[in-house]
Amino acid sequence: MEASVLHVPTEAEVRSVIGYGYDQDYDECLIEKNEDGSVSIRFRRMYEYVKLNLQHAADLARLVGVDLDHVDTDQDSAEGCETCDYGSRYDITYRFRLDG
Repeated sequence: MEASVLHVPTEAEVRSVIGYGYDQDYDECLIEKNEDGSVSIRFRRMYEYVKLNLQHAADLARLVGVDLDHVDTDQDSAEGCETCDYGSRYDITYRFRLDG
């Protein structure tokens, strides 16, 4: 399924693959084309972990135009208020690349 240029999906396309809704899988989605030609899609959720799995990654890879073995995953988090957890967030970023 190797392409020479990756498809940069719109948020609507990502939603059609992943779904969307407050208190579901994620609260926010950021899609970027990187200088090296790769495409990154970051999902963010406040208070709870982003609920995405390997099937979501595979579906997104297909949308972007690569095989699953061309996907890197990174997770990040930030603590919130000690008493109420306000400001806590959890991120998962998928980076889709052309090279193996």
